[in-house]
Amino acid sequence: MSGVWQATGTPAGLDVGRPGGIVGGGQVPYQPWAEAKYKEYNAALGKDDPATRCLPPGPPRINYIFPIQIVQKPGLIVGLYEYMHVFRVIHTDGRPHPNDPNPTFRGDSVGHWEGDTLVVDVVGFKPGWYDQAGNFYTDALHVVERYTLADANTIAYEATLEDAKAYTRPWKMSFKFKKRPADFELYEYECSENEKDVQHLVGR
Repeated sequence: MSGVWQATGTPAGLDVGRPGGIVGGGQVPYQPWAEAKYKEYNAALGKDDPATRCLPPGPPRINYIFPIQIVQKPGLIVGLYEYMHVFRVIHTDGRPHPNDPNPTFRGDSVGHWEGDTLVVDVVGFKPGWYDQAGNFYTDALHVVERYTLADANTIAYEATLEDAKAYTRPWKMSFKFKKRPADFELYEYECSENEKDVQHLVGR
């Protein structure tokens, strides 16, 4: 899987459109309080999106924004993300999650192989958003990702998302990654230094 990959298309199972457009709130099985919170976030035109404050998103959102360089070694896979200089470590050496993982934006990831499919279990999240429309998750989020090598240049990605605090049942999203040319390099990305615009963001 080593190389630079980039997601193609809009994730199936979630509309990642901008606030004010057609959004995927009805596709996410929210509990009543969470549905109300989603509508509140969406009505505010994304001003509460953590990304507006230069906070990094977790998976699966981080996977479909910008290119990712994957470095695969025995027992370890590292994802280097162009977006916000984020990196992610997936241990594939059989270790379990920590008993009480320290919450982070990307969570704690452990993986194993099922044939040509990398299965990654992720827990220990800080609350965050899936998109700019206000679809969100809590610190109870549990994600199971499946990266399947469909061919030498395509990874089929599927994520099952479970959040007992916000959802009534698990749900899924999926999309594909395409491999970039061998000479492709990640660009330097900087979130706004000393951000001053966020104080001017208002809802409708």
